Amino acid sequence: MNNQTDVAATTLQPIVHQPQRFIAFSGGVESTTMVAMFHKMAQPVFTDTGWEHDELYKQIEKVEKHFGIEVIRVKRKDGLTLPQYIEDQKFYPSFRARFCTRMFKIEPMDEFLADKTPCEIMIGLNAEEAEKRTGNFGLQEGVTYSYPLVDLGITRGACVLLLRELGILPQFPRYMKRG
Repeated sequence: MNNQTDVAATTLQPIVHQPQRFIAFSGGVESTTMVAMFHKMAQPVFTDTGWEHDELYKQIEKVEKHFGIEVIRVKRKDGLTLPQYIEDQKFYPSFRARFCTRMFKIEPMDEFLADKTPCEIMIGLNAEEAEKRTGNFGLQEGVTYSYPLVDLGITRGACVLLLRELGILPQFPRYMKRG
């Protein structure tokens, strides 16, 4: 190689080896804010239990159309859905038995990310949640977990204002409000 080629290779190396970035997208206020802020540098990923509310699927489509992007939809690799699991096991998830989050949200996301390492997953906890909720630090090898709304001091109220201004504030029924 000549000196010019060496310089070009050295200069381009950080660009070529940038890890992929993803946004953990639930369709809610904070994750929709994350898409609004970071859709040009990260791709949203939605983990589908196979039993989501119609309003949620409509919100995903609305966000895709608004930003001209595709939300990656991830399911369990074995194809099992939450309704199938409930029927097979004859057991419903509850606040005491939250297997559905682990089996149908966390594990499929981890499997997806494992195929993309090294990568970053951006999680939409807001600044007010930083003390109340734990994050996912270091759960998957080769994955960097980041919390940009916390890092930037962005509150839920600020998220709501931004999404209302953009015309993409989720309007879910009260029964869909998270616990």
